[in-house]
Amino acid sequence: MIPDISCAILFYFFFKVPLCPEFGDAFKKLSRTYPLALIEFLMYYLPAVRGYLVVLTSFNRMTAIIWPHKYSTWWNRYLNCGLIAAFFAGLCSTWQLIFSKTSIVHFNDPRIPSYAITAIFKINGVEISNALSNVIQCSVVAVLGLVFNGVSLFYVSKKTPVLTSRKQKVEIAFLLVSIFDFVVELVYIIHQGIMFKLVSERRFLDPLFDVLYLQIPWIYDLNSFARPFLLVIICRQDLTFYVNFTISYKAPLTPLIGPMFADLPSSFFLQFMYFYNYFAPYVRSGLVMLTAANRLTALLYPSKHERIWRPWVFWSLVTIVVIVALLLSWFYIISEIIVIPFSPKQTGNYALIYGFDLFPVNSALNMVIYSTIVGGTSLIINLTSLFILMKQNSARAVTQKDTKQYFRKSEIGLCIVSLGDFSFELLMVIFQEIMNVLMLEAKYNDPLFDTIYLQMPWMTDLAILSRPFLLLFMSKQVRIVFGKAVFCGHHGSFMEVTTTTASKMPTKTAGTRIVISNGLVTIR
Repeated sequence: MIPDISCAILFYFFFKVPLCPEFGDAFKKLSRTYPLALIEFLMYYLPAVRGYLVVLTSFNRMTAIIWPHKYSTWWNRYLNCGLIAAFFAGLCSTWQLIFSKTSIVHFNDPRIPSYAITAIFKINGVEISNALSNVIQCSVVAVLGLVFNGVSLFYVSKKTPVLTSRKQKVEIAFLLVSIFDFVVELVYIIHQGIMFKLVSERRFLDPLFDVLYLQIPWIYDLNSFARPFLLVIICRQDLTFYVNFTISYKAPLTPLIGPMFADLPSSFFLQFMYFYNYFAPYVRSGLVMLTAANRLTALLYPSKHERIWRPWVFWSLVTIVVIVALLLSWFYIISEIIVIPFSPKQTGNYALIYGFDLFPVNSALNMVIYSTIVGGTSLIINLTSLFILMKQNSARAVTQKDTKQYFRKSEIGLCIVSLGDFSFELLMVIFQEIMNVLMLEAKYNDPLFDTIYLQMPWMTDLAILSRPFLLLFMSKQVRIVFGKAVFCGHHGSFMEVTTTTASKMPTKTAGTRIVISNGLVTIR
């Protein structure tokens, strides 16, 4: 996860920001102090290391399934060697970037302050292509990962088909993850293969080269956040919103797909997608606030919590959230949705806009008000929960240090998740408020409006894909379970945690064991 986060930061500031005309000139001035060769190397090296580490985890699980008795001995002895090999393999396809000649050039039109970083390295007059190196590295990673997971599934299904049917299902899931990784890598391989052909033919001014270069941020984000995206699949609401937003917001902006939207008339298809882009975030924010309220009542009234949150109460609150979201977005589904060029200076980029004939509504202002109220309420509820829990712990006559620290850390972790949600809500509020001001002044052709509009996809992805990372960061137990499940597959019992929970009688306690075995969680 560290290579993903580190490279995402570097990639954002040294690939995406230079392309933005509003920040291009400032980047060019500041770039004189940056070691561009080292930064360019890290932008390619860290994703390569990530790929080989994914392969290492697949190989780890395969050995745990085939040789369970020797697994611990082997990996206790050779794990560091495997990690060193992964970091060294990343160097094999990226070392030349350290010694390359880097420069900042205009991306396309010299009159537009949009820039790109180039890196050229030659040996005996022969240039080493970064695109070709990426094709080779991604091909190796994709094939090895698919082979290791396929062998694991084959061994589980053929050798132990009856005793480990659950294991077989889990292995199928791991193979599907591997296939997903393979497809993402394959897309990147095809992309880099075409780029290599264009570079080798020196067709830098070819429109296809520009189109493919602008797709790199999208493909890179898909490659980096593929696994968190698989975790998002668990939440159907997040998944449907992510897919809908990608089709209706990102795809029209892409020169490769945008022209397909150019001649689309206003239809129920466009109306529903536009409606869902507002409806789903409203529902998501409201449900996050409900979960925070649920935890607060559990702390305040532990004996009455189940009675308070009866099914009909829960579903009534969910219904209220959905109704509020509908009141703020229902009119989009019956209004005219128009496809327009994103900028009159460019071709191939389009955007969906809302016709104001039926209901003249400022959507940005609505989002600002709703996000501020819901995000602020969620933060206050979580901080109140943390304060109440700490106060309850300090007032206990019988000190149970381990249990106290466990609950406190857990509550602090949940508060961090709430702060993360609030931070993303706050950034979205700031962006929406800027757009609201520009819309009130009818400055739709202002470069700042275009800039903010183009940042919305990144902010949305960050808000949707952040929860898996926050969950792993929040809970040590979640990190252990996730790490063991990914690394060790079905090798014995991964972990046993003994906790003490209070029973109804104050003089007795009930022991609970959480046993995590074979990728399954059982409570005894």
